[in-house]
Amino acid sequence: MSHQDWVPLAKTIIFAAAMGLATLYLLEYKGSLKKAHATIWKKPKRWQFVMLCALWGFIIAGVVVLVCIHNSN
Repeated sequence: MSHQDWVPLAKTIIFAAAMGLATLYLLEYKGSLKKAHATIWKKPKRWQFVMLCALWGFIIAGVVVLVCIHNSN
């Protein structure tokens, strides 16, 4: 795979992870985004914690791939 093949893949991974985070917040949304944020970050259920870690990991990895590709060109 060339460097240019990685760009759409990294963008897709970042987009999918961001949509996953938005879905997680919408699942806990009860009239206020602040309450949803507090529910997820202050007392997360096990699956929420795993999902948050995985999604943020994908977002960070995607950004790192995009920066590395941009710097190598």
